[in-house]
Amino acid sequence: MRLNKQAVNNILQMSFVQGLNYILPLIMIPYLLRTIGVENYGRVAVATAIVQFLLIISDFGFNFTATQKIAVKGKIDNKLISTIYIYKIIILLVILLVTILGLFYIKNRDEILFVFGFFVFFIGQSLIPAWLFRGINKMVYVSLLTFISKLTTLILLFAYINQTTDYYLMGLIYGVPSFITMILSYFIIRTYGFKFVQVSWEDLKEELSYGKDMFLSNIVGTFYTTLNPIILTIIAGPYATGIYSTCEKIIGVLNSMTNAVSQAVYPIVCKKINENPYLEVKKYKIPISFLFFGWFPPFILVVSLVLNFNSEWILELVNGSDVPNGQISLLNIMIFIPFAISLGHLLGIQSLLPLNERVSVRNSIFKGAILNLILGTAGTLIFGVIGMGTSVLICEFVVSLSMFFYLVRYFKTNNRNKVITPLN
Repeated sequence: MRLNKQAVNNILQMSFVQGLNYILPLIMIPYLLRTIGVENYGRVAVATAIVQFLLIISDFGFNFTATQKIAVKGKIDNKLISTIYIYKIIILLVILLVTILGLFYIKNRDEILFVFGFFVFFIGQSLIPAWLFRGINKMVYVSLLTFISKLTTLILLFAYINQTTDYYLMGLIYGVPSFITMILSYFIIRTYGFKFVQVSWEDLKEELSYGKDMFLSNIVGTFYTTLNPIILTIIAGPYATGIYSTCEKIIGVLNSMTNAVSQAVYPIVCKKINENPYLEVKKYKIPISFLFFGWFPPFILVVSLVLNFNSEWILELVNGSDVPNGQISLLNIMIFIPFAISLGHLLGIQSLLPLNERVSVRNSIFKGAILNLILGTAGTLIFGVIGMGTSVLICEFVVSLSMFFYLVRYFKTNNRNKVITPLN
């Protein structure tokens, strides 16, 4: 298997800086557990999960649909970019109104700053045009801006988080760096010729219609990703959420590798599939995406096996003290989640999406979300945090298996030379 020069450059750029990005959280987690404690860390995890849910509404699938359109066109599209920004600004105003109304019911000054800080974090994350940088094959900007943000966050963290009661500042510590990088990203895209142009409601409706399947995929996907800490808090309490979130951050390092490589090759795969979607190997039709990403799931599996045998040492390093009961077993289960997710990237994001099978991706994720809601809730009630970790692992494999069957069906019902050009 050979990757073209652009793919290799993208992967190296994303992987190197993303690796630095995830070293910083591994420094932050032990520090936070020592200073604000497991329970307050659980509160921060819940607030972060809520922000991630709101970002799904703000993104509306543009991270995939807009990236695909820009990659195929190979240039800046001012009308498309302006349309997306207008939608995001509308959503921001709505959430700002809801936030202001909510603040009237909070009497504690610290809690007000906590909520306000995470709203600032949401603004910054929402308006950073990562989808645009990926579309024009400039992923290095995504990584560099993220690195700047996380480095600034780390500096603020050590400067202002020194005791348990300081947890209320975490929103601003995440929010201020994110807001700064948002401003920097705007000046960067201006250098590539972007300028706001007038768009109509019809333009907005068209983009929302095109992205609705990915939006629904992301919404239902939150049931077994960002909503899991909320479910855990309700059923098992903030302490269990802190244990789970620590393991989630550890496997997040592997997931970041998957995201980095996937983001690096996605615009290239979109362009290649648009030209010729398949390779033929011994009369079997293979998506061209397998050339660019097929090597990655086996690699992640090997890394997961190595980490599984060193889970106790990893947790002792992260916690900086005695490992909470059950956390080693939880990590031994969750460490294989990145492998299942990498299969989903190969079969879904890298194969079905560029083939414009967005409904198939949506249906697969919907099945996983329903299963997770049932298994996650029941498992947590019966087995506690172990039940939640097991549920996530099962559901990720179910999603990947569903995508595999959809991909096989697509092969059987479409000719090899079918042209994939429904993009405007």
